[in-house]
Amino acid sequence: MESHSLHETSSTLHTTSTNNPKHLGQNGQKEVTACAEHLASVFQHFPSQLSVMEEETINNDLNSPHQMTVPMKKIRINEVKNVIQYKINPKNAPDCDLITGKIRKKLFQKGLRAITQIYNVTLQNE
Repeated sequence: MESHSLHETSSTLHTTSTNNPKHLGQNGQKEVTACAEHLASVFQHFPSQLSVMEEETINNDLNSPHQMTVPMKKIRINEVKNVIQYKINPKNAPDCDLITGKIRKKLFQKGLRAITQIYNVTLQNE
């Protein structure tokens, strides 16, 4: 009768206790091999019920970058305007772009549109 218990499979081998898995020794290697063989014989893949084309499509989707990310919604110019108006302190030192909060608060519509476009392009390329 075939054993389906991992414990029964591994207990048939003499094992050496070691703290370093790189130095399993001959007995440890045998145990690893026996466990791998046991798992391969007990756990079988179910046959696919998909067509080859469906399988290929799924695999391509899973292997594509950012496959689980939801597309970011575009930032609107009013959102940028509100952040600049209410969240930026005009007295703070300038950021790495050397634009002070005071200058940002005085941006005209054209400047707000440019900043909004920069943000949206950046988010789209992430």
